[in-house]
Amino acid sequence: SSKRKLKSSMVLKQQPLVGQPQRRNPTASTEMVGNIRSRRSLFSSPRASESGDEGGAQSVSNNTVALCTLEGAVRMLRDEKKLWELQVDHSLFAIEKLDVTGNGEEEIVVCAWDAMTYIVDQSKNIVRYQFEENVSAFCAGHYGMTVGGNRPCVIYTTFSSKIYVYYNITLPAISPSNLLLTMKDMVLPEELRRELEGMDDTQKQALFHRCLYGSQDIAGPIETNVLQQ
Repeated sequence: SSKRKLKSSMVLKQQPLVGQPQRRNPTASTEMVGNIRSRRSLFSSPRASESGDEGGAQSVSNNTVALCTLEGAVRMLRDEKKLWELQVDHSLFAIEKLDVTGNGEEEIVVCAWDAMTYIVDQSKNIVRYQFEENVSAFCAGHYGMTVGGNRPCVIYTTFSSKIYVYYNITLPAISPSNLLLTMKDMVLPEELRRELEGMDDTQKQALFHRCLYGSQDIAGPIETNVLQQ
């Protein structure tokens, strides 16, 4: 036979994009970003990978990708395994990666046609905000506006032919913080530290609630010298 069989060295594997059957649409437009940096890849060891050490191979591996669809699905995968999936009520058309917290781990930034923007970390914690106009294009990355190096930026292009550049976009954290745990790590005055050591978590919550909002405590009266002063 004169027919020749062409073999490709690239193997494509189809990944289902949305977990909910009622939302699955094989024709939905999909965007993808890959090689997302995680903290575990910051201390990669090529020798560990070559030796076959499982822990070293996992630290070297950086096969982390994120997907978004026009139907509002967001999915993160690592080594062809799904880490998590998120469904939003907006038509997503752009996805980028960007370290906005400065901890060395890249978050993903997803934008919808109505300019609703989501910043999602690799643990699925989310920060979102609404841009003022519908957008025709979106991108994010490290760009330089002045001398001194590149900074995290997000850029919107609107249907009114305007380009908005937001420079040096940073957040202290995306994951929620716990005030009780934060107070344990703080250096406190000796008198306040003794007062807190004698309280249970419910009493501490009531104390913090009164200090922050000035309202009556939520767990009944608390006898403390700190509140009386």
